[in-house]
Amino acid sequence: MRKEYKFVMDNIQLSNFLNHFRSDLQVLHKSNNIKSVYYDTSDFYIYRSSLYRDINKFKFRIREYNNNNQFHKEIKISHHQKLKFKSKKFSELNQNNKIYYKNFKLEQKSTVSYFRKYYKFFNSRLTIDSNIEYQKPRSNIKFVESINVLELKLFDNSFSDIQWYFPKSPIKFSKFENSITTLYFPHKKI
Repeated sequence: MRKEYKFVMDNIQLSNFLNHFRSDLQVLHKSNNIKSVYYDTSDFYIYRSSLYRDINKFKFRIREYNNNNQFHKEIKISHHQKLKFKSKKFSELNQNNKIYYKNFKLEQKSTVSYFRKYYKFFNSRLTIDSNIEYQKPRSNIKFVESINVLELKLFDNSFSDIQWYFPKSPIKFSKFENSITTLYFPHKKI
């Protein structure tokens, strides 16, 4: 089973990390500008499930890479301690705000944009997301994060004691959750 860890760093911490491990970071492929439109119910059922459940929850998004007009409908499902990921590629985005999935009527709730770099880091894959921006659909309301998110994906157990490589402990971090909290419930943001 693949293990994943997320770390949040400010720009100075990230710069120090990249300088320190320069010789251990190998670029895997070109960087991407990623834009995800997240959907939820009118009463934020998916958001609340994401906050308060560990299993039996899902996220629904449409993602685009580098403004190429190739869209990916992605559904991330956590069910009985297993994570499933469904993806479907299409070339035209339906501007209709509403989508139906199972028994849920979903609508656009947030757009999350960021710049992602991909590295091999020892025996793992490391992505670094920066310039993270949240926006309410059909609105000028935006928020720019002052952090960077690093995600480390371990493919086996040969890379242990990861805490020695990062200036902070891993945390639970979701761009979806943060975007909804920031745009709709800012009084809850810590």
